Amino acid sequence: MHFSPSPSSLHFILTIILISMITPTFLCANEVRYENCGENFSCGGISSIKYPFWGANRADYCGKPGFELECHDNVPLITVTSEKYRVLAIASQLHNLIVVRDDFWNNICPARLVNTSLESTVFSYAFGLRNLTLFYGCTYNSVPILGNSSKYDCGVNSTNSNLFYVTTNITIDPRWGMSCNDTVIVPVFEGSARALEDNFTNLGTVIDGGFELQWNESDQCSKCVESGGECGYNRTENQFTCFCHDQPYSNACLTRPGHEARNP
Repeated sequence: MHFSPSPSSLHFILTIILISMITPTFLCANEVRYENCGENFSCGGISSIKYPFWGANRADYCGKPGFELECHDNVPLITVTSEKYRVLAIASQLHNLIVVRDDFWNNICPARLVNTSLESTVFSYAFGLRNLTLFYGCTYNSVPILGNSSKYDCGVNSTNSNLFYVTTNITIDPRWGMSCNDTVIVPVFEGSARALEDNFTNLGTVIDGGFELQWNESDQCSKCVESGGECGYNRTENQFTCFCHDQPYSNACLTRPGHEARNP
């Protein structure tokens, strides 16, 4: 006996197949962002880092512009105003991180001698810092103007050069009879600068200790996480978004997996 489905049965079967093809794709598109932003950034000594940071295994929609982290040879890096910094620590709840210029890491004689300039709308210097002023390739009539600074020998750009430092901002006065090829300012922690002045440490150790940056952040992310979501950023509209298991919301999830929708 041969069975032929009726037109109504055939229409029903085709509808079920179509729904099964479309619905998972729609759900998956939302769940991918929710699941991706649930991944932590981990590199070297940095781990369990999420919003507002992104990079590596975290897509750009998982964090804010200017907060991209890179991981090269197990070294976490961030670029601020075109300068690369090694990330030594991140305290997301306190909205601060400790960084050191990558070109100065374990190297007080880098090839590029440029100031540390933080012209950023994302980060600002934290309190408790002091600027070191480094003088390269100096000729001088008298050393005392540099206080208790030690002299270092540098090979910068294939040229032998000396290096002096002072633990304050200073501009060379021509009357001192001293001139230098380059002057570089590097921020360090206040306590480290004092230890350097008291000869309890050395210049390289102080610079490698880095300095602290901070950023401003609202409490939107904590509300999103409390509702079961993952924090992210809508780059089209330039605003925070909360990725949830079903779809994105502006502030917090309205539903949790296996629960009925809550009132907004």
